[in-house]
Amino acid sequence: MSFITIVASTKFITVMSDGRASRGNVVVAEDMKKFIFINEGKLFVAIAGDYEYGSTFQEIFKTIDNFSPKEMIEGVYNKAQTLDIDARSFTISIGGVQDNKITVSMYDSDTNKTYHREPLEGNYDPIFFGEFPLPPEQMHQMFANILSKYETFPSHRQFWNA
Repeated sequence: MSFITIVASTKFITVMSDGRASRGNVVVAEDMKKFIFINEGKLFVAIAGDYEYGSTFQEIFKTIDNFSPKEMIEGVYNKAQTLDIDARSFTISIGGVQDNKITVSMYDSDTNKTYHREPLEGNYDPIFFGEFPLPPEQMHQMFANILSKYETFPSHRQFWNA
């Protein structure tokens, strides 16, 4: 299992991931850093799934500083149409502060879709996530339980507003 989890509100954004890296169905590492900061630390690029595809996009985005997360994800989508992905699926998320708003965009190769979200306006209680260390298979369930307390129902294929 390889995952990234993103929680965004009007005041903060949090990215969490495991360290597993794979190439196809083969695990190649358990301690990989899955997200980087770009655009002078204003944006992040996070990957899950096939590490080779994801890290290639990360390297490209290190040189780009004048596009929004949505534009960058649309570029990933367009390039993915030319790749022979098959079992080497990947997810890439780009987000951060853009025009004084927190925004997150994602491409998922399994569904071949893009997702774009900005946090809803309003006041929210802070969400705390703890009780580490957790086995990776329990982390998603615990996170879902905490978010359901706030009437937010995540899916591993969509973003949500906290």
